[in-house]
Amino acid sequence: MSSEISVMFAGQAAQEQGMGFDAYHNCDEAKAIYETANEATGVDLADFSWNTTDDELKGPLVQPALAAAQLADLAWMRQRGLQEGMAMGHSVSEITALGAEYAFDLPELFKILMVRGIAM
Repeated sequence: MSSEISVMFAGQAAQEQGMGFDAYHNCDEAKAIYETANEATGVDLADFSWNTTDDELKGPLVQPALAAAQLADLAWMRQRGLQEGMAMGHSVSEITALGAEYAFDLPELFKILMVRGIAM
């Protein structure tokens, strides 16, 4: 019997200070995801995620920062052997799930999330 693992990305309000830190420092692909996110948004999302208190993790940067952390964590899990069957997300993270399954290229994904964050 074969079993597949599904990955579920939580929506906005799941953000917390330090998100993505361990993945960034332990996985080259995770670091590359942050570099792509930073270039696409023009913001250092790692710095925002790690040096902003939980109470300050709000506003238009939260959505691309959350996606960067989630995709970095997924890259780290894949590096360690995870082979997910599918990805899904709640609210804003539906877009992250599409990126995780390569429906968007990453620069496009982060630009979409930046616009979405500003619009909200």
